[in-house]
Amino acid sequence: MRPAETPSRSAVPGLASASALSCASTRSCGDCTACCRVMAVSALGKPAGSPCGHLVSGGCGNYPRRPAACREFDCLWLRDDRGVFGDAHRPDRLGLVLTDDGDGDGGRTAVAARELEPGAAAHPAAVEAIAFLRQFLEVRVVPAKTPARPPAAAICRLTIEGGAA
Repeated sequence: MRPAETPSRSAVPGLASASALSCASTRSCGDCTACCRVMAVSALGKPAGSPCGHLVSGGCGNYPRRPAACREFDCLWLRDDRGVFGDAHRPDRLGLVLTDDGDGDGGRTAVAARELEPGAAAHPAAVEAIAFLRQFLEVRVVPAKTPARPPAAAICRLTIEGGAA
């Protein structure tokens, strides 16, 4: 069942009280590195919303030695073994990383939809996915951090023969 079908709560047995997305899946990240850009990793001193310093073309340049937080993290798309979300909903394609925003006891009480780029949650597929999830759980949209502009004094000026251009 895909978000486009948007069934009623009764159409999906147990979904209102339990997660439709289980922890066992045969999916793999492939070339998606969206979590490496939005998630905080305290062991690396990496704040949320900034790309990881180990991110290289094709994935993690520190993969064999990545911290436990990275080893243990699975987004909801990756954990979806029931086909609720299709390939178009993979985080790098959807523009959102969907994660548990639970109660601290392992229960899922809410979902965080973390934007990869500013405004990603407003794209039609993202709106549809968020609306689907909101039938069953609270969904908190976490806006992407916009790149900071350098202060005017830090902008380089081209000089030619000693004069400002």
